[in-house]
Parts: sequence; structure tokens; C-alpha cells
Amino acid sequence: MRVAVVGASGLVGKQIFEVLFEREFPAQELFAYSTRKGAGEKIRFGYDQIEVEELDIEKITDFDFIFSAVGKKIAREIVPKLKEKGVVIDNSSAFRLDPDVPLVVPEVNGDKANEHNGIIANPNCSTIQLVVPVAPIHRRFGVEEIHISTYQSVSGWGKDALDQLNYELEFLAVGEDPDAKGSVFPRAIGGNVIPWIGDLDGDLTGEERKLVLETNKILESEVRVYPFCVRVPVRIGHAEAVWLKLKSKPSRDEVIDVLRSSPGVVVDDGYSTPIEIAGKDDVFVGRIHTTEEGVFLWIVADNLRKGAATNAVQIAEILRGS
Repeated sequence: MRVAVVGASGLVGKQIFEVLFEREFPAQELFAYSTRKGAGEKIRFGYDQIEVEELDIEKITDFDFIFSAVGKKIAREIVPKLKEKGVVIDNSSAFRLDPDVPLVVPEVNGDKANEHNGIIANPNCSTIQLVVPVAPIHRRFGVEEIHISTYQSVSGWGKDALDQLNYELEFLAVGEDPDAKGSVFPRAIGGNVIPWIGDLDGDLTGEERKLVLETNKILESEVRVYPFCVRVPVRIGHAEAVWLKLKSKPSRDEVIDVLRSSPGVVVDDGYSTPIEIAGKDDVFVGRIHTTEEGVFLWIVADNLRKGAATNAVQIAEILRGS
């Protein structure tokens, strides 16, 4: 089996290689490509290293799977060409809302993966960790509304954001205000929170709009979603405080029973935090308590793994029938 990773030198690209190795994905030939900087870099794959090549779509031969880990703008340009070379699992937002492109979370709607026309979209990281526990609750009790506040780590923005946080923390460590000049963020992120992720789209930011539209596409529903997305000074791992308005009135134990029997969900007796779940592939749900109208959840996941790389590899596993 021939597999390629495009955008291999980025945070998600490197994580895809790690997940492929850990899950023993049967790639007899594995290639790493870069669309910009990164050519010549060595990517670790188990005990081996794979050199990143500059992508030339005209010269590459066919693949069984191509994992695309580039941004939206580049994806719009190259993914339609890449699909002529093999099935593309795209991590960008470029094709997520295209009606002809399945938007897949394997634990929720894995059957949709086989309906592809050459492209399968990986949902946004915050959407993935939301729908994994919400989908089984919706199927059992009916969800009418989702009220969600996210606390999203800087790695969701990429390596430059991680570098910026580390840089600003050096200032804080010596009691100085962080230097945010030239930052990828609109304000300082070290010791701070920023309630703005993406461009403003009406009253919602781009990240908030993704939660609304992607959630309903995946659930095939018209659930009302009320999001508020916040960037926090955490390296890896997103957290979400969620309240679901339900059609029925389950007890806390009934909700927990549903979640414990749902694939990809780990129910916490208390709660998990991002630093504890980094490197793990499950979605962790805690602080579960019910009200007359619904249920509260605290949801935490590794945004680079389940929120991106692991979900993409799971899609490929579905397609190859494993």
C-alpha cells in the first residue's frame, strides 16, 4: 500500500506519521511532501526517518491514500489535483461543507466515508471532540440545543503559535509583559485568553461558525448551536464546557451509561485537563450533571491527535476495511 502525507513538516503532518506507526497502518511505501518550506527535513517514523520532498503533483505516481495537512488556501488549489492520484483525506476547512464531500468522524458517521468521490474531509478539531460524545446522547435522548464555550490550545493554530507562546512565557518568567509584536495572534497569548479565533463572520468568528455548520452536517440534524470560542495559553489539548438542551429528561446515570458504551469516549468520575490527555486518542468527558432541561459536560481531547491526525488515519482504516 502506497501512502503520502502532504504538509508533512507541520504539527499535524508529523502527528500523522506517528499515528500511522503506532496503529501499524500497512503502508509498504510511505512518502512525505511539502508544498512550501520543509523540503529536506527528516520526519521520524518509528525508528526510521523519511525525508520530506517538495511536492510536484505532475511527477508523483498513484497512491492508495493521500493525507493532506495543508491550510485552506493551498488545499483548494492542490486537493482537486491530488485526488487524481489517490483518495485524499483533507484536514483543512476547504471542502468540509461541500455537499459532495463526506465530513467524517468514524465513531459517529464512519459509514459516510465510503460515499466519497475522491475527497473526504476531516472536521475541525473542536467539532470532532464535541460530536463524539454528543452524537450518542442525541440518538438516545434528542438534543435540541448545544451551548458551548471552548478553551483551545495554541497548537490548533500551528507551529508558529507554539513558538509564540513559548517566547512570551520567557518574558512572564522574569516578571515582564510579553512581547506580542509580529505574533500570529491579535493580542498577547502568554498569561492571557483571547475570545477570537478566525475572522469575524456576522456575530460569530470563523471557528464558531465551523462548530455550528460542521456539527449539523455530521449529525444530519438542525440542532441549534450557540458557540463561544476562546484561545488559551495551553500548548496541546482543547477543552469544552457544554450544556445540552434535551428533548427527554434522563438521569445522570442514564447519560453516563450511554457515554460509557460509546466508542472513543472515556467517562471521568471527576474531570480531565489538557496536560493529562496529551498524546491520547480518546475524548474525555467529565463534570457530568443533569438539570430539568438537559445535561452539562466537560469535554477534553488532544487536538493534534483525535482532533486531526488520529481521526484522519481512522478514516483510512475504514476505507481499507480494517
